[in-house]
Amino acid sequence: MRLRLQNESGYVTADLRRILLRGLRACGVQRPVVEIRVVPAPKFTRGCAEIGGHRMVLAIGPPSYEDDRRFRVRLARVLRHEFGHLKGKAHDEMAEDLRYPHEKGTVPSWAFDGPLRWRGSARRKVTRFGYSTRIHRSSDRDPERRLYHVYAVELVEARTVYVGSSALPPAERMGSHRDARSGSRHVRRKGRRLRPDLSRGYGPHPTRAEARRAEERLARALERQGFQVYGACRPNRRPGCEL
Repeated sequence: MRLRLQNESGYVTADLRRILLRGLRACGVQRPVVEIRVVPAPKFTRGCAEIGGHRMVLAIGPPSYEDDRRFRVRLARVLRHEFGHLKGKAHDEMAEDLRYPHEKGTVPSWAFDGPLRWRGSARRKVTRFGYSTRIHRSSDRDPERRLYHVYAVELVEARTVYVGSSALPPAERMGSHRDARSGSRHVRRKGRRLRPDLSRGYGPHPTRAEARRAEERLARALERQGFQVYGACRPNRRPGCEL
């Protein structure tokens, strides 16, 4: 198995790579290549992975927020949960101790193998409100480089999707939907995976207004194909959705 690791957190890359590889092997994830992006989180560790895919985003909290043991326990449980998604399991197909990774349960020994060193400040600063995993990027400070993406998320019900737009990459936005303060309840409770095949050709866009109009066009196109659509200015239209 080959691990492509993009580390933007304050932890040593070699230590993260060792723990992630051991966890992937112990959990039985069999993929030729696994891509994991590690970003800083303001408090607790969280994650988001494609169901049956090979990509994952891990928002990892600082070591000062919890003691080392509690931190590693939480990290291991989140990783087991997200690795279950990589193996193709949705929430309703997981065992109870995997479905709720922040609850009590068994702790794998590989979480405590070797050091997990903190090298200092993260490369990118995290926001300080709630539990959001959003980060300030260089493109956020340069309006000419910022792009807005339109995305579709498959929900657990048949032919039901959530459509949205964001300045974050779709995989990263999928992770922030887990946040009760900034995410959609539809994706948080019923989201299965991203569907880039449905949103292909609808972005990215240089302005939020253009992205919202494309979001609405995508929603209407999917409704004509027989999908039930959440998000995308539904049920109440918001400013900027006019076609």
